[in-house]
Amino acid sequence: MTTPIKNSRTTTQARDTQLIAGIQKRLQGFPPMTLGGVSYTPATLVDLFQGQINAINSVSSLKAQWHDTIQTEKAVRLHMTLVIQGIKALVLQNFPGNTEALADFGFTAKKRAVQTAEQKAAAAQKRAATRVARNTMGPKAKLAVKGVVATPPPAHPAPAAGGNPPAVAAPAAAPAVTPAPAPGVTSGSDSSAGTGSNAGSGAHGA
Repeated sequence: MTTPIKNSRTTTQARDTQLIAGIQKRLQGFPPMTLGGVSYTPATLVDLFQGQINAINSVSSLKAQWHDTIQTEKAVRLHMTLVIQGIKALVLQNFPGNTEALADFGFTAKKRAVQTAEQKAAAAQKRAATRVARNTMGPKAKLAVKGVVATPPPAHPAPAAGGNPPAVAAPAAAPAVTPAPAPGVTSGSDSSAGTGSNAGSGAHGA
């Protein structure tokens, strides 16, 4: 049964380095030891752990190299996509409508979807409903819309300092109009005079 690796590469390298230091300090001169079913001398144990340290270093180096290679490949693919798009545009410009010319480069012409009468009618209804929902107006409808300028209310004079409102001049009284006498009606003086003269003439006659 294989024991899963729990330590990271950095932790493993630090542990191996410490084990090498312990073997060189404490196990020098020891007879061969059987570890994991294999016989090791102190020197071969040091080589074993050093080999694992070297293998981890190689993996780290290859991983960094692989990462750089991936980034380079992505940049190349992006540039090649732009180049291919330019070639296709060049073919379309010089061989318009020529599907065989496109096929020679591995390109295919875009197929335009053909709508049925029902699909066209449904699309027109949807556009009309969208215009109503958005209150979209055409050029003529926009010209019919006119702005209205609101008339501001008359400005009232500001009150004078002290809080008393300014005096407002009263409107001038209209001149009195004397009605004209009705026809056939004499004034009081004329009627008095007439009465007196009539009375005198009556006295003389008596």
